[in-house]
Amino acid sequence: MNIIEKINEIAKTTYNSYLQEDKTADRKIIGYFCSYIPMELIHAAGCIPYKMRAVESPGTDMGDA
Repeated sequence: MNIIEKINEIAKTTYNSYLQEDKTADRKIIGYFCSYIPMELIHAAGCIPYKMRAVESPGTDMGDA
C-alpha cells in the first residue's frame, strides 16, 4: 500500500491507528472543529492536534438541529 492509499484509508473512517498509538503512549490529543487555534500552541503544549469531522455521516441534519 502506498502513502496515498494509506491517507485515503485513514480519511474515509473515524478510526486512526496513528492516534490510537499515541493515545496508548499517554500522549494527549486535542480535538478541534475550526482552524482558529494555532497548531503551534497545541504542539508546544506537547499535544497532538486532531481536526474533528463527520467522516461517515451521510448528511448534516443532526448538526442543523
